[in-house]
Amino acid sequence: MSFDPPTMLALTAVVAITAGALIIISRTPGRSSLCLVLWGASDIVGGLGAALLIVRGFIADFATVAIAGALLTLAYGLSLAATRAFVGKQTPIAWIGAGAALWLGAGAVPSFFASQPSRIALLSAVLAAYSFLCAGALWSGRAERLASRAPAIAFLLIHGAACACRVPVALLGGLDSARLVGGPWFTVLLMEALVNVIAMAILIVSMAKERAELEQRLAASVDELTGVATRRAFLAEGESRLGAVAKNLGPASVLLLDLDHFKSVNDSFGHEAGDRVLQAFAACVRRVLRPSDLFGRIGGEEFAALLVGASAETAFAVAERVRRAVEAIDLGERLTPAKLSVSVGVATAAREGQRLAEMLSQADRALYRAKSAGRNRVERSIAPTELAA
Repeated sequence: MSFDPPTMLALTAVVAITAGALIIISRTPGRSSLCLVLWGASDIVGGLGAALLIVRGFIADFATVAIAGALLTLAYGLSLAATRAFVGKQTPIAWIGAGAALWLGAGAVPSFFASQPSRIALLSAVLAAYSFLCAGALWSGRAERLASRAPAIAFLLIHGAACACRVPVALLGGLDSARLVGGPWFTVLLMEALVNVIAMAILIVSMAKERAELEQRLAASVDELTGVATRRAFLAEGESRLGAVAKNLGPASVLLLDLDHFKSVNDSFGHEAGDRVLQAFAACVRRVLRPSDLFGRIGGEEFAALLVGASAETAFAVAERVRRAVEAIDLGERLTPAKLSVSVGVATAAREGQRLAEMLSQADRALYRAKSAGRNRVERSIAPTELAA
């Protein structure tokens, strides 16, 4: 295969259109769906613009140069909308079409349209600006940890820089007609554009896949009703945190919380009311706990909290604050119980390397005593030395 300019244009057009179609086909429902549709449309529109340039010389320049440039700038506007959609931002239609409008407006001036260096400089500046804006949009969503985000930003910055470099070269006379189309410049520029199309198609799809996997993991680790950690997530994260505490020789405590008479809530008011009670309870406890504390739903109406750095006295005081806060919950509805209460069992790591399951077992025994003593109270686990005494 000869990598002459027409061949490179044809290859770029075919790859861009094919990649765009595959991106659109590959989309799945979710947060990234709109981004994939817009990016796929961007590749298709850009591919059509490249295809128009192939027939330059066979039809009027307005149809090839002017419309092709408008399609290319519109394609980059769509890519901006795609990256902004990926990070949850809407893009005004004016932003998408601004580059195309600027290109067509300038092309209406005969002196501009007759000057190839001017056309190259303007087109390159517009494409560079859109590329940098796309990189900025992806950077703004960096709080969401996606492995493909950094290379995608890098490719956009490199492509934007490649486009920007053409502006001074064109204006200084380094890209006249003969040297652009007949020399190696055009082939090099198209090769860079082709690599960018392929790389970004892969990276955009990869980011969407990584996001979907992240959302699935999050859904598995967060209780859908209350928004706190699931039992599995609580146990896994809790063991990890306890391991770190053991290395630092610091204290850690567990609270095991159980809503009093919750079965009667479901029996008397229905499961919908029970769900509202659980949501209100979880929200109340989270307000009392520190943001760094681990809080999860162990099952039914039973919840647990791991307080890293909390001594037995501190954990007991926190449990008391939780108990009083739950007593003060005002559901403000007739179809729910007027008052809520909670019983709490507290356990503190008594030795280095104590496992979370063992602490939960100790807290469960303390919780049983709280229930047996009349509920709506806090009990702490009894150390073996205290039992012996």
